[in-house]
Amino acid sequence: MIKEMSVDYAIKEILSELETRLYAESTIDCYQIHYGQLTRYMKDKNILCFTDKVGLDFLEFKFNLNFDNYYGVYSKKVNATLRCIYVLKQYYKYGEVHLEVRPIEKITQCPKEFIEEYNKFILLLKERDYANNTVKNLLSVIKRLLNFLTTIKIKSSNDIKYKYVSSFLTRYENHSPKSFSRIIFYLRVYLKFIFEANYIKKDLSQNLPKIRIIRNSFIPPVWKTKDVKKLMSSIDRENPEGKRIYAILLIVVRLGLRLSDVKGLKFNDLDWEHKKISIVMKKTKRLLELPLLDDIGWAIIDYLKNGRPYTKSKNIFVRHKATYTAFSHSHNFGRTIHKYMKLAGIKISSKNSYGLHSLRGTLSQTLLNEETPLPIISEILGHQNIKTTSIYIKIDMKGLRRCIVDPDEVFNDEN
Repeated sequence: MIKEMSVDYAIKEILSELETRLYAESTIDCYQIHYGQLTRYMKDKNILCFTDKVGLDFLEFKFNLNFDNYYGVYSKKVNATLRCIYVLKQYYKYGEVHLEVRPIEKITQCPKEFIEEYNKFILLLKERDYANNTVKNLLSVIKRLLNFLTTIKIKSSNDIKYKYVSSFLTRYENHSPKSFSRIIFYLRVYLKFIFEANYIKKDLSQNLPKIRIIRNSFIPPVWKTKDVKKLMSSIDRENPEGKRIYAILLIVVRLGLRLSDVKGLKFNDLDWEHKKISIVMKKTKRLLELPLLDDIGWAIIDYLKNGRPYTKSKNIFVRHKATYTAFSHSHNFGRTIHKYMKLAGIKISSKNSYGLHSLRGTLSQTLLNEETPLPIISEILGHQNIKTTSIYIKIDMKGLRRCIVDPDEVFNDEN
């Protein structure tokens, strides 16, 4: 922490950055109020330098609550002050303004006893080009495992025994089979790595239970055409957020793009002259080209001209709250969809998840009903295997028989 920096200077830099990033005046005023209270508190207590502890002591003084750290969930009023103090804390730590969302939970760190192999493991994941979300979830589980091992006095990978891993797994015994199998997979990848990298003498990945999850044992929910139309009609396209979600939904409904690819759409992915969208899919890393349909094109233009806030981001769709950056990997618009479903009078079933992803299944079902060959449906959805496509569509035998595949028609470059 930069202790010699005056708190007045740090506050001035933060407020200046808020103005540069076009934060609302009300937000900047809120920061000024909270920082004014902090500086008065420091003056009354004769505190010259800001530290992490000073920030926590101020929060305790203001709200009469115990604050051991800067994490946790509190009331809206407490969160507002806590965020401002957290930004100041980050400025002292890094020497620059960080305005990312305050984490609710303290980020788990890898214990120093295992840091060497852990860092090498990260490099392996990069080489394998795993999806960002997969890497994030995988490392989260591995860090929990390593921290668990330190609590039972294991200080070296070579001392890991399967009984310890098994004990760690009991923490997930109430998880669904699908979730549990994913945890097993993460552990298997890591244990295999430390064995092959000679950090451990025995391949403990062989001892992990094998859980078979039948991939197509469930049928994803499929929207009725009338419900999709009602959903789209319920969107208020007169306000910026309405313009944004309308364009996003249109791309998913009409083209079947995964939400991760829609969120990642950049200006150079759109070829307006030839009316096509060209992207490298985040999940499969394959190039996908789709037509830039007229209704999608006009919806995007409407958003860019009349809805998108000023930002230097290269992404087409951005957050409408400062700092107006791209959406995070975890943002799925679930609440937004449910909001418009209620406005449209669409019944929400607790048994199914009617998120954006389910609209891909709706497109595939529509294409099947129109007797579109399966390889073409698979290509549109960006699947590497037709078997994957079958998960997204309720294939009735009559519909499948009508879906005649002509290899010459499907794979002819001239079509």
